[in-house]
Amino acid sequence: MIDEKVFEDLKAQHGPCVAVELPDGGGDIVMRRPTGPELDRYIDTVADSKNKSTTIRAFVKACTVYPDKAGLEAIFAAQAGAHLTCVAHLNAHAGIVQDAAAKK
Repeated sequence: MIDEKVFEDLKAQHGPCVAVELPDGGGDIVMRRPTGPELDRYIDTVADSKNKSTTIRAFVKACTVYPDKAGLEAIFAAQAGAHLTCVAHLNAHAGIVQDAAAKK
């Protein structure tokens, strides 16, 4: 898992972040919380897109603060589904959850 000091520094620079440790030594990805407009654009695009995977990958890339672009591309090349793992955590970090408590 990412070093706690590095993670704290990233949070200080970018605000709330989520760190995802990929399985099988696949690496760590740290993403900042998306802005409202970024989240709206992602939801609007992915809902109508025939290229959902490409849209999800672009959203994860836009929010990633660690590793750098080359490091992220290397992770994506080694683990083709890494962006799908990340987007689930990114969605939850933005407040999109399936099991939110609701009172009726």
